[in-house]
Amino acid sequence: MKDRLKIVRRIIEKQTGFDIKKQCRERDVTYARAVFCRVARSVKTESGLPLSYSKIGSYVGRDHATVMHNCRVIFKHAYKEEPYRNLYNNVMSALDQLKDTESEEAVYSHIESIEDVSRKLSEANNKILELSYKISSYKNSSEKVSLLIQDLSDEEKEEVFERLNLIVKSIKSRVYR
Repeated sequence: MKDRLKIVRRIIEKQTGFDIKKQCRERDVTYARAVFCRVARSVKTESGLPLSYSKIGSYVGRDHATVMHNCRVIFKHAYKEEPYRNLYNNVMSALDQLKDTESEEAVYSHIESIEDVSRKLSEANNKILELSYKISSYKNSSEKVSLLIQDLSDEEKEEVFERLNLIVKSIKSRVYR
């Protein structure tokens, strides 16, 4: 169990670049420490109970009251920010996968694969937003054309589409230098 918490602490420190044991009140360090405290609190002892706040505090150089404050108050603020929410979720996922025999490198590898999937998901979401915008602009263009030709006869509409087709072809065949 001690090894697991040391691994969790190293993972959080590696992911954030902060020493969470350092005496510092900077927001990013405090948030990283709060993530550690919350993850550590989820680790169960041999009796099935959560780790005590005092034991968790010994890993980050804090007393039990500070650990309680981190778990109950600071973590809520940290979790609202995407990097710390992702950090927490990734570490919890890695901790669930971690067996006592697995190495620290296996945990890092697991976190990296989770981050890769998260990055790809974010890219896919951005692409979806981009395509949604294009679809919306196409709908607007279609509506504009419909408004322009709504009062025309079928023959006049056909003439408009033929001319529009010629204009589009000429635009596509242009060579820009």
